[in-house]
Order: sequence, then C-alpha cells, then structure tokens
Amino acid sequence: MFARLSKAVRSALKTMRLEEFFDVAGDALEAREIIEARSKEQWACRVGYSTGPVAWSGEITKNNAEFVWQSTQEAIQRIQMSKRSWDIDLADVRFMDSTGVKLLVRVAKSARSDGFRARFSAASAPVRNALRHSKLEHLLDNLA
Repeated sequence: MFARLSKAVRSALKTMRLEEFFDVAGDALEAREIIEARSKEQWACRVGYSTGPVAWSGEITKNNAEFVWQSTQEAIQRIQMSKRSWDIDLADVRFMDSTGVKLLVRVAKSARSDGFRARFSAASAPVRNALRHSKLEHLLDNLA
C-alpha cells in the first residue's frame, strides 16, 4: 500500500510494470479505507449461478487455500452435470503465493482425473507473475 505517491515514483512503478501489484491511495484516509476493506474479505471463491463460472478473488495463499479448494470442489460438483469443463475466473485475484499456484495445479489435475477440462480465464497480472516465477505460466495457455 502506498499513499500520496509523487509523479516520479508513479512513473517508476509504471516503467517497471509494477503498478498492478500495489494499492495506491491518494491520502492516509483512503489508505485506511482500502486496508479495512481488504481485512473484511472473508472468502475467495464464489459461484454466480448453478452452472458457474467459479470465480476466485482476493488473495489465494497458504492461509485460505484449503477453504478455496473445498469451496471450488462444492461449486464444481453442482455444475459438472451440465458441463464438460470447469471454468474458473481469476480476474479478481490480486495476489497468489506458491500455495495458490499449487492449488491451481491441483484443480487442473483433479479436473483431468475426473474427465473434465479446467479452464482458467482472465488471469490477473499477479496470478501470471506467480506462475511465471514458478515456471508454470504455460498452464494458463494450455488450460485456457
């Protein structure tokens, strides 16, 4: 979290392609509001309708990976009768650690073993970055 960044710092973040990885607030009050909103996030997996897609959001980390896995499995069990693929939207994932990467691989393997295809869509920059650092970025291309 950054507050009241100068033009030079904003430009440096943009040049280094890091601006997507940080929250930037105009002042301390706005920063506090963002931090409070982040602390109130209670889940990282949701389903829009009975037919999906499943959407992951927020942070996928060691702290919530098992909950996301269980929630994803429950959602997939409800939709797998009507589809041949598991669609998971990653657009709202703002951070993913190595446990989150392992979870993505776990979902893909589980789908294959059940005769389905895992399709991950709209991967955010932090997700792509985590996969790149794990040398697994190709999974998105192969699974999308």
